[in-house]
Amino acid sequence: MTAASGGPVAGDGSVGPLVVVTGWTAAGKSTLVDVLAGAGLRRVAGSAVLLPMLAEVVPDKVTRLRSWLCDPAAGLLRDGGTDRLADLAVLRSVTDRPGGVVVESAGSVPLLLSPYNDALVIRLAASAAVRADRVRRLLGGTVTRAEAARIVQRKDASTASACLAAWGLDLYDATHQRRYDLMLCCPDEDACTDPGQCVQAVTAVADAACRVCCCYLAADNGAATAAVAALTATVRQYQPWVTWICPTLTNAAEVSRQRWRDRLAYHTAPAELPRMGASC
Repeated sequence: MTAASGGPVAGDGSVGPLVVVTGWTAAGKSTLVDVLAGAGLRRVAGSAVLLPMLAEVVPDKVTRLRSWLCDPAAGLLRDGGTDRLADLAVLRSVTDRPGGVVVESAGSVPLLLSPYNDALVIRLAASAAVRADRVRRLLGGTVTRAEAARIVQRKDASTASACLAAWGLDLYDATHQRRYDLMLCCPDEDACTDPGQCVQAVTAVADAACRVCCCYLAADNGAATAAVAALTATVRQYQPWVTWICPTLTNAAEVSRQRWRDRLAYHTAPAELPRMGASC
């Protein structure tokens, strides 16, 4: 990953950027992670750690998706023990990241990070119908729309159940949106009208945000001005896909690693959250 100036950025010289990409089934995580890994970041996939723990043989992605149609209860309920170990293994693997790391997680890893962290946390989203359509296309149209929707629903439910059992975290709770630095969502409701443009929009905004984050980690004020300008222009170009972007990414008044770590103090809530009272 490079800054706007074109030079390599690895934070303070010993720790590279950490990008965490999260979202529900078929939200576009793997596609974005592929792009960021192609830019030089080491890829860590939560599923690559978890699946070998759950079974001796790890099937390919298409086979795994089809398996959700076989048994309605398969994978929906797990005791959380294996998922907890897998999440800990992922978190441990990213503590040493001289060249930078991009993590693909269905939901738990970004919520387990300290609120005071170096990561750029990106949440991808799309309607259930759009995600089901993506699954159907990935499976070559060999499943019906209803079957694709069932795959998405069951896989989402399994992810949420495992996270709740492992950590007591409810992935459906909108409060977690406060933890994300960038949220990108396909603007279509029933089916993605232009998948190519959707990928282009998501990768362009995410890449531009990564470059700004790298400037903060390197305390590179000179590069930050150009990187923020480029991100602002990219967000303007792909505005329909951008549902939330943290203020720190678009304001480079103070560029330092500590300012990036403190960014949650400057976030505003990206969603209306019902409250019974306040806590401190």
